[in-house]
Amino acid sequence: MNRTTSTRARKLALYSTAAALGAFALPMSADAEVVYTDLDPDLEAFNGSSPLINLDNAGYAEVVIITSDANMQVRDAYAGNVLTSSGAYYVRGFESGEVIGAASSEASGYNIAATTNNYNFFNGTEKYVGVEFLIGGQTHYGWIGLQIDNTNPLHAIVRDYAYESTPNTPIVAGAIPPVPEPGTLALLAAGAGALATRRRRKVG
Repeated sequence: MNRTTSTRARKLALYSTAAALGAFALPMSADAEVVYTDLDPDLEAFNGSSPLINLDNAGYAEVVIITSDANMQVRDAYAGNVLTSSGAYYVRGFESGEVIGAASSEASGYNIAATTNNYNFFNGTEKYVGVEFLIGGQTHYGWIGLQIDNTNPLHAIVRDYAYESTPNTPIVAGAIPPVPEPGTLALLAAGAGALATRRRRKVG
């Protein structure tokens, strides 16, 4: 699903504001970069389906959404850990702007996100699942935007997800990387053109 300008700006502002306020528990690397995936079409989960989510779009999936008549679970898949602080059996719904990192605890048990009448994602608005996973043996943190509608049976929508490319670096729930300004893109294009011209001259 395409993002509106206001939504993109809000998510980008989350990262900038949290960094400015020193919200991160660990030092931010100068090379830190959020890798963002906007799903189109959206990923849907409903009774009987078990969609997988692969945050880095490589190797094994980190998270699986499991649905049934009674509840919806967000479980560890092959290569990830769902993070929480709401008790062993309940997945935490991180709010926009909250920091996901080493201070977050690991969920266990059935990892219930919602039942047909309760729990952390049962409100029809988007919240964020925190995920810890490994790339090349190093720990990375990410978020998954998850909306569970108040229906029976439950219906979930995943519109996007992201992870921090720098190991052991926290990520802000809902934050996305900055998009270059038009002027910056023009400068990059001009630089590429100049480089191509220089190469042609060297060849000639």
